Amino acid sequence: MKKTICLLLLVATACAAPSRVDQMVPKFSAPGIASSDTRYESVSLVSSTIDKVKFPYWYTTVSDASLALALRKTLDGRALLAQGQSPGKYALAVSLVGFKRPPIQNLDQATTFGIRYELREAATGKPILMETISTTGSESYSKDKNVDDQARIAAELAMQKNFSQFVDKLNAALGPAQVKPDNTKAKILRPKANPKTP
Repeated sequence: MKKTICLLLLVATACAAPSRVDQMVPKFSAPGIASSDTRYESVSLVSSTIDKVKFPYWYTTVSDASLALALRKTLDGRALLAQGQSPGKYALAVSLVGFKRPPIQNLDQATTFGIRYELREAATGKPILMETISTTGSESYSKDKNVDDQARIAAELAMQKNFSQFVDKLNAALGPAQVKPDNTKAKILRPKANPKTP
């Protein structure tokens, strides 16, 4: 009987609280891409997938929808996300390919996410950036937080780092800034309202 009760308590504790989308988005101090730049609003997020059997939501705290929305917000904040129904010059597909958490008995929590990014030219399918990025977020023990809160915060920090590294690699893959021939005035995109979830 005691073993059964203990097992139920462990399972309940393992169900970390859902990650907050806004806390998964990196904080950038520099402005986004200028409207005169060829990279401006050039990327469409065409798919975002998580294997729900291998990486169940109750354990990872991140769903398909939250992954997509957080990444959209990240790209939108950098003026890279294609707007409205117009397809971008580049098509981006992302998938969760790795996840690691320490035993729930640990006082400190560290969560690692591995995300596969595949960026292609929308018109030709030509690969532009094919990269798997693995990042870890950590949250130390505090008597003011339970293990669920610690696991959630660690997951949010890991996602922040992952998206931040991806944006750096994305800008590098798309090449240096180039001015559009028909647009001579640079206009910085201000953060928009929450993009719609696909």
